[in-house]
Amino acid sequence: MLNKIWSIALLPLVPASAHAEDAIAHGRLTHIDGPTRMVTLSSGSTYYVNKRVKISTRKVGEVVLVTFRQTSHGREAIKIRRAPMTDHPTAGGEGRNIASDVAATR
Repeated sequence: MLNKIWSIALLPLVPASAHAEDAIAHGRLTHIDGPTRMVTLSSGSTYYVNKRVKISTRKVGEVVLVTFRQTSHGREAIKIRRAPMTDHPTAGGEGRNIASDVAATR
């Protein structure tokens, strides 16, 4: 009984960013809809962007990493950041060279 009480008491101490259901997607932004706060990646996946995430700094064609959670309403992007520039052939887990992907958009 005491173990259950301690488990419940310590629950608020777990940081919000430590959710097991968070995932990361990699791709090029192909569509940004500001009014509905939706973005689409080159894979065709769409994400609702959380209100705390600033999307006005993102541009179509930019290669990004999207940290998201699966919710009852779909995928919710909780963080969008530029993908790191690298010459590693398997960067992003898709077997593509991110640096050459970016160069192709210029």
